Amino acid sequence: HGRVDAAWRGRAYGNLEVPLSPEGEQDTLRLAAALATWEIAALACSPLVRAERLGRLLAEDSGAQLQVVADLRELDRGNWQGLSLAEYAERWAAEAEAYHRDPYTWRGTGGESDAELTARSWPVLEELVRKAAGGTAVLVAHYNVIRVLVAKALGLPPASSHNLRNGQGHATLLVDAVDLPGAGSL
Repeated sequence: HGRVDAAWRGRAYGNLEVPLSPEGEQDTLRLAAALATWEIAALACSPLVRAERLGRLLAEDSGAQLQVVADLRELDRGNWQGLSLAEYAERWAAEAEAYHRDPYTWRGTGGESDAELTARSWPVLEELVRKAAGGTAVLVAHYNVIRVLVAKALGLPPASSHNLRNGQGHATLLVDAVDLPGAGSL
C-alpha cells in the first residue's frame, strides 16, 4: 500500500485503520498503473483501507475478481499499537533479550507473533496461487505480512525475515524461476 497519513508516520499503527496520505494515494495510482499491464489471474487484498484501495483499483483495471481477506490485515501490535516510535524503541529495548530467545513466537507486545501472522496469511497466499493456476497472482497487503510470506516462500529462517525490506508504495515480485528463459539454476 501507499504511504500513510502524516499523523501516523512515526507511530506503530499495526492493524489499526490508518488512511493514506495524498502521497500514498499517488503511490497507489502509480502502482495500479504499473500493474495494469499484467494479466492478473487471481487478486486478494487486506480489508484495511490503505491496502484495499489498491486492490479495488487493480480489480477495476484488470477485471480480476477481488477477494478482500481479513487474514491479510497487518500484524496486531497489541498494546504497542499507536505508540510513538521512540516509546516503541524503549519498550523494544526492554524486550529484546526475550525476543532473541525465540523471535518467531515472541509476543511481548501482547499482540501477534510472527508465527501467528504466518499461520493466518500463508494459506491465503497458497489459495491465491492455486486459483491463479499458473497465471499471475497479486496480493495487496502490509509490510509485516509481505515480510513473513516472502521469507517463507524463499525458505529463509523466520528471524531472517527482518532483513527483507518492502517500503510503502513498492512491490515485491516472486517468480517461479523454472519458467524464466535463461534462469538456469536460479
